[in-house]
Amino acid sequence: MHFLEDNNVFQSEKSYLLAFEPPERISKLNMTLQEHNDVLVKDIRGQEHDSIFDETGYAILNFQSQIQYKDFHDEKKINHIYLKEVAENLKAFLGTMRVQIYEHLLRKVDALFPISTGQ
Repeated sequence: MHFLEDNNVFQSEKSYLLAFEPPERISKLNMTLQEHNDVLVKDIRGQEHDSIFDETGYAILNFQSQIQYKDFHDEKKINHIYLKEVAENLKAFLGTMRVQIYEHLLRKVDALFPISTGQ
């Protein structure tokens, strides 16, 4: 497992990795990843309610979406329905007035799986 290596530059700028080739004077990334083999990963199924967000930094939230599984290929439905539902659930959980989702990633299994196509 890899984690971001601590760097003094992060006192004045956020870490970044550009997804495009920047001009020569700009670095494509400003971070280094550090490998950690001592991280214990646990299966938390059945213990979802045992976590205290303020202590652990994570929470498992369940909600029923209006869109169906078959509709997750529809970018319009994801943007206009699902992401709004996610934001509303986060607002309620966090007790905040606003949640801004900047981007999302939908992972899909390629039709040729387990052959890697890079898609």
